[in-house]
Parts: sequence; structure tokens; C-alpha cells
Amino acid sequence: MVERFTDKYRAEILEQHHILQSLTYQTVEDLKKVEPKFYVGYILPFNIVGPPITSADFLTMEYSTINRNFISSAHADGKKVYVWTVNDSDAVSRMMFYGADGIITDQMGILNKEVKSLDDEITYSDKLLNFVLGVG
Repeated sequence: MVERFTDKYRAEILEQHHILQSLTYQTVEDLKKVEPKFYVGYILPFNIVGPPITSADFLTMEYSTINRNFISSAHADGKKVYVWTVNDSDAVSRMMFYGADGIITDQMGILNKEVKSLDDEITYSDKLLNFVLGVG
């Protein structure tokens, strides 16, 4: 299946810089094996023991079980982390604080407000302290 998909869409995916993602671990691995240039993500429903060992370029995970250690470990492995579906201001703030690379939401107003609030309120020294403490 992956080979047939890749044969049909490879040129367009690469030319248009499309992003692929799957809930199926083996599909992610097969896509990266057949075409290493594809930008492929692995969708996770929850965090049990940290990021999986995968050739995926990024991870997308439901936010309620994610933590700073998960994101730090994924970043150390060179993977970005996107969280879904974050729809309240406390959760948006927490995901930004943890260092999520992207937040998927149905509430853009809340997200925009929290991003602006963070930019307006946190000082450089606070950011440095958070970094040193490993919490931001």
C-alpha cells in the first residue's frame, strides 16, 4: 500500500512540501523507508512512557497526558511535538510552557490571547530561570 501511494504521489508531495502523518506506527516507518525525504509524523493518543523510538520527523499527541519530559525527550531526539486539541487557556499556557512546537485548537481566540500574554508578560530573566530549572 505504501509503495503504491508513494509511486503515485511522491513528486507532488515533495514539490508541494506536503506533510504526512499516521496513527499507524508501521505506516510511518514504511513511508520513511520508501521515501526518506517525506516529512512524516506519528500521531499518538496518549503518553505512557515517553516518546516512541520511531523514524518519524515529528509527533502529534493528545495534550492531556503530555508533560515537559516527553517534549524534552522528543526534542533531544530531533523531533518536533504538536499537541491537540487544546481549547482552554490554562492548557494552552501549559503547552507553551512545556515547549510544544505547535498547538492544534478549535479556539484560535484563546490561543492568540495566550501567545500575546506570554510575549507581553514574561521577562527574559524569567525565561532564563525557567530554562535552568528545566520547566520552560
